[in-house]
Amino acid sequence: MEFITIIGKAWGTILQALIARIYFIIRIILPSPRKCIEGDVVLITGSGHGLGRQLAILSANLGATVVLWDIQKSTCESVAKEIEANGGKAYAYECDVSDLQKVEQQAKKVQEEVGDVTILINNAGVIHVDPLLNLNSQNIKRTFEVNVFSHFWTIQQFLPRMLERKKGHIVAISSAAGVIGSPYLTDYAASKHGVIGLMSSLREELFVSDKEQCIRLTTICPVLFDSGFVKRPHSRFPTILPVLTVNKVAQGALDGILREKNIVVLPSWVGYFFSWSRIFPDSIFLSIQRFLEHYPLPTIKTN
Repeated sequence: MEFITIIGKAWGTILQALIARIYFIIRIILPSPRKCIEGDVVLITGSGHGLGRQLAILSANLGATVVLWDIQKSTCESVAKEIEANGGKAYAYECDVSDLQKVEQQAKKVQEEVGDVTILINNAGVIHVDPLLNLNSQNIKRTFEVNVFSHFWTIQQFLPRMLERKKGHIVAISSAAGVIGSPYLTDYAASKHGVIGLMSSLREELFVSDKEQCIRLTTICPVLFDSGFVKRPHSRFPTILPVLTVNKVAQGALDGILREKNIVVLPSWVGYFFSWSRIFPDSIFLSIQRFLEHYPLPTIKTN
């Protein structure tokens, strides 16, 4: 009897996997419709430059009220003026999102001055391109404070009100490096893997508490784009794996948010590769990954 039960569960798991693949293919052919965010309050961390800036501009163009958080107030004030000059609404705040106390203070100000945040986009991040043996403890700590801990601090501030209103959308900017790893980005990849784990676990918490339908979660995983953090990023095969522009990533990310996708990998074909690659042995998957990628060879410090 126990053997039959095990076989039944195994077939059930296989059937669920097949159904998931069929649904995945259907969504490629017939994507879900884009939602309207006109009138929403969208808070974006790290929005004084790069991807955060572009997401803010695109969101404002769709009628959202944008709340800009950045460690340098002058940069997000500049973005706010740009949005307002185009007829949009934006509010600029200085905030080091790695500092829990400052996050609490600014979250309270946003609630009082702007209102309920309905879409939270955790975009702020730092990166160090170095071999693991070259990283010092301060750099590693800072990476996790900004790239991971800040997500906890902001979500804890804004999720309670979203739950009360039964409406909200939380977005995390992660990275493909958090899915498959990358040399010389050990602290960065580990932090982005942590973000994926956070969002996946939070989704399950919302599911078991019957809140999954009213609070949407989206994780964005770009592969390689010119964010300004890495000097002269390049691809081994730019035709099939191009270095994306910030605007291209922002457009793809926002499209995924508006369609309320769980996870968005950019470029999209890489997401399909991730989804289907696990049917192959790990050795084949790694061989394909390493063939497509090209890495510099920095000098490793030794004691």
